Amino acid sequence: MRACVRAWVLISNLDIVSAIYAKMFTVAPHVAVDENGNVGLVKRIGRSAISSACGALIAYHGEISGGKLNLASDPLDIEMCLLRQNLSASINAHKMSAMSLTDVTVSAASVIQSQLEAIIEKVIPEGSPKDYAVVSGIQIHGPENRGFFWVQDMYEVTEGVRTELKDTYKEVAASRDAKLDSVAWATDKLSVYGVSQKLELLKGAILGGDLNKVRLLMENQMPMGAKDCTGNSLLHLAASTGDLGMVIFFVSKFAALNELNAEGKTPLAVATAAGHKELAQYMEAVGCK
Repeated sequence: MRACVRAWVLISNLDIVSAIYAKMFTVAPHVAVDENGNVGLVKRIGRSAISSACGALIAYHGEISGGKLNLASDPLDIEMCLLRQNLSASINAHKMSAMSLTDVTVSAASVIQSQLEAIIEKVIPEGSPKDYAVVSGIQIHGPENRGFFWVQDMYEVTEGVRTELKDTYKEVAASRDAKLDSVAWATDKLSVYGVSQKLELLKGAILGGDLNKVRLLMENQMPMGAKDCTGNSLLHLAASTGDLGMVIFFVSKFAALNELNAEGKTPLAVATAAGHKELAQYMEAVGCK
């Protein structure tokens, strides 16, 4: 591992574009979980039979569970010997026999990260900028060929200063999951709702700022000329919220820019009356009056 990291550091420093030497290190053991929640089992693409992951950690788990752990060196199986020795050194001997495969995998992730960090300190040449990022965790093979990654740690080092990124990652992941939930919700509704119901969904999505639902509803044959009971067009509704992204979306779909609602107001007039000055400036720039 040390030789591999040293080679990568030397190669990545051959930067002909800039003087910034950026490196990213990702380390992770892997494990499988089937559709019934059984840890260690996986059905791989192209294989009819059930297989396992990680084979080495499963073997180690079997040894410690059965009280058959042998830490002696074996020149014919050096890799497995090192795995046993490094993992065992990090585990409480009194708790070892009760560990699950999940526990063993998490311990392996911690050991691997610690080793990587020690190696990085030794192989980055003296005087070279310490600019790199580390992502560690566990690669998870799920059912139906789905893959996941559990993040143990995530950080960047710039000019020797470490900045934690795990919380930022969680925020981004939460935002992504919310969008995926939104898509699933809208897709389910579209299969059973009529035009009037879809219009109400669309209105709620516009006013709620949910552009993912809006896109799905518009892709499901919702006419651009749809209006609510007070004569507001889709662009009227978007303009009333002050949501620039939503307005840009409807403008890009060639919505009528200067249509009047029941009160005789254009979308631009609605945005102006609501005090959305920056949005009004954009709308004027694209031809709204």
